[in-house]
Amino acid sequence: MRLSQRQWRASLSGLVLTAAWICYYILTPSSPEDRLAHAYSEFEKLQARIDELHGAALSYNLAHALGKNTSAVDVEDEFPKLKSLLASAEKSSDDVQNGAHSKRVPEILLTTYQKLVKKGRYLWSILDNPDCGPKSRWVNYAELDSWGWVKTEYPPVAGADKLGRFVDALDGRGLSTNEGDYLDISWDHKKTTRHYRTDLEPTNGEYGNLFNPTQGVIIAYSNYSPAYKVSQRPKGQGDKAPLPELKQWSDIIFLTWKDLVAVSPAQAKGLRYVLRHNVLNGDTKEIVSKAMKKVGVKSGIPPRWPGYTFRPKFGPNGKEDKAMEPFLAMLGTPNCMGVAWLLAQHQEVLGKKRVKAITVWDRNESSGQGVEVAPSILLELEDVVEEEEDEEAGLSTRFCEFC
Repeated sequence: MRLSQRQWRASLSGLVLTAAWICYYILTPSSPEDRLAHAYSEFEKLQARIDELHGAALSYNLAHALGKNTSAVDVEDEFPKLKSLLASAEKSSDDVQNGAHSKRVPEILLTTYQKLVKKGRYLWSILDNPDCGPKSRWVNYAELDSWGWVKTEYPPVAGADKLGRFVDALDGRGLSTNEGDYLDISWDHKKTTRHYRTDLEPTNGEYGNLFNPTQGVIIAYSNYSPAYKVSQRPKGQGDKAPLPELKQWSDIIFLTWKDLVAVSPAQAKGLRYVLRHNVLNGDTKEIVSKAMKKVGVKSGIPPRWPGYTFRPKFGPNGKEDKAMEPFLAMLGTPNCMGVAWLLAQHQEVLGKKRVKAITVWDRNESSGQGVEVAPSILLELEDVVEEEEDEEAGLSTRFCEFC
């Protein structure tokens, strides 16, 4: 499918008008239920139109990168050139990220590493300046039940094997390895609920984590979002099922933490460590390998504990140092960004914090010898004090351009 620039602009105008009409209809006095139902119907039509234009958008972006007219571009014909551009973008990532190119490389041509550096930079910005980012509406613990989440709290002995996976890391940071100091809590999305006059079926999403409020530790051992679970269903068998609005790891962890420390406000602000075991996410594993290569580890495989630690780095003028890129890429990975969202969106309870360091290590003795790399990750958090806020005000403002 090809569109001329005029047709492309007309299509975009149509989408904007449709979105405006939906907003107008929601604000028009009538039954709240009718307004929501009708708006939902119109939104589905809008989404269908967006999907229809996806191919045209791909051609348009590719044409922009190749310096051609949209009507002259065919995605399949230009694929070899696209591959060449991707290779070029990879080699010149420094220039791409710093805006040195006369033409900014479209998002579609950025590598996974470059995209996650960009995302990590944005997340770092909202940790320093949360007004730059979207707010979370989830502050009421009862919402977990109303959106179909069922809590299971396991006895200490059930968490013993889970805790054992982190003994080296916990010992290395002077943290308890006694399972009795941890609460083993799992939230499973397995209850049907009703919202907007529609039944919302269970997605089987699950979030299993260990909590130690006394020492400020959260250990994520088994976490599969509703979106992931639904995406794994066979085509046509619920793979497009609606998701609960309360679905993010960061919000569910926050509500759980808030409930656990309700009697101790001091503990609420005491979160210090988040650990993730045997990461399976493909994007995260790719970035771990890429980041390790960036710091000189040719194999891309992180060492066994104490592993390798990525830290934020700044130059003498307070600007981001080039050596900070691997840290930002790690922060932007699916397995780390949830921690950034947790801190940025819930500062009123957790206090103002940022990620101090990200340590990655591999537990497999034979990784790289026919055994799949299974990295584990430790994120260390720290409070942001007033003096540091003043010093970094300029940096936060500069980063805020990514909001």
